[in-house]
Amino acid sequence: MSNKEKLRVKKPYLKYFGKSKAMLKVMQRVFYMRPPKPYSKCEHGRVDYKTLRILAVKQANTILDMGKTIMQMENSHNRKTHKLEDKIASLQHDWNMCDEVCDQKTFKIRELERQLMDREEVNINAN
Repeated sequence: MSNKEKLRVKKPYLKYFGKSKAMLKVMQRVFYMRPPKPYSKCEHGRVDYKTLRILAVKQANTILDMGKTIMQMENSHNRKTHKLEDKIASLQHDWNMCDEVCDQKTFKIRELERQLMDREEVNINAN
């Protein structure tokens, strides 16, 4: 393998992070235009363009790795949010069931109290 095949950007950003809201915001803010292609040494004469290219590719790969981590965090957060919403819905259903049972028990208690009062009135009238 030559050096050109080893060192390259893994994937295009938009293809890799197209579904991530956070990364789309970052890409729109930071990557608004392409850098010009270097053909020779830079104007300062200190760093050649091959070194700059290597640094740029490594930086791009680091951004991809960080973006992947952000996407994993978003997915984890979304899964936890959905689990929490499901648990809340389940608890609300259980609460409603408890309310219904409580209402039934209260109705039964009132009915029994009424029957008891009727029996006491019958006992009082019989005496």
